[in-house]
Amino acid sequence: QDCFFLRSGDFAQHLIESITRHNSSGLKFSSTQLAVLLDDVLRDAHVTSPFAQRLRLVFDARAAGELAAARTGLDMFRGLDLSYEPGFPNSAVLTAGALSQYAEVFRFLLRLRWARLVTTNVTSLVSSLHHALRERSLRGGTGAGASRSMAARRLRVLELFRHEVNHFVTMLESFILGQLSGEISQRLEESILERAQDLPGLVALHEEFLTAARRCCLLTRDTGGARGFVDAALQHVVDLEEALRQSPGLAVIEREADWQRLGRLHLGFQNTAQYFFRILMSVRRKSPHLADMAALYDYNGYYEQQIGLTA
Repeated sequence: QDCFFLRSGDFAQHLIESITRHNSSGLKFSSTQLAVLLDDVLRDAHVTSPFAQRLRLVFDARAAGELAAARTGLDMFRGLDLSYEPGFPNSAVLTAGALSQYAEVFRFLLRLRWARLVTTNVTSLVSSLHHALRERSLRGGTGAGASRSMAARRLRVLELFRHEVNHFVTMLESFILGQLSGEISQRLEESILERAQDLPGLVALHEEFLTAARRCCLLTRDTGGARGFVDAALQHVVDLEEALRQSPGLAVIEREADWQRLGRLHLGFQNTAQYFFRILMSVRRKSPHLADMAALYDYNGYYEQQIGLTA
């Protein structure tokens, strides 16, 4: 679970960094390269459990679709899976069906943890813009005062955008990882002690656990399609970082074409996040844990609607 659910921060960070380096080299994945990559990640993350030796990284080219020389952003993880060879007797519980559910959660969390890393990069890039604008002001700069004032206003809007994407990704990551490592795992352990009488009973409890984990990650049908809006929002985060990297100096807030592009990204993210919140509110009675997620994302909006419904 520490590896499939990326609960080990070191494992998640080293894995994402290694995949990013490999992708930037323009090389395609091969089974040998993936084996070496995973061995290096496990060593660097100090994962010493003997069970870790049964982990395998697998790349499905068909799932990945067209393989460009250098896929970017969230696309670099398409087709990449983590698998496990349980051996007997663990294979009686860790069946092929169960492991496919673990892999589904892994794929989602890998993209989420990557987006979290991207928000850190966005913060650094926006901080650099603040520094550049201060330096220009101290030097006296060039251009009219109105232009400098406009740049400062736009930088404040960009700072708001940065805050919004950071809040969205951080909220999602902390809530889901907290549930997976806390309540859901604890419920499995308690159920095994209290209810597991035989092997079929253990298999059934494990299946309940995996369903709860997938529901927490918005991967089940009863989450109202919220996952699609999460994917769209995370893509906006990646696109924001790319837009900031592609604009030299202060161009992103001074060059009109760059600023218009940023404005479209900001509006797209806000609309996506708002629809995501609405879906959480619409299915919260069927999936109570989504009510907690909605309250964590927008505390005021959640209780305003609760009060309105009560009234």
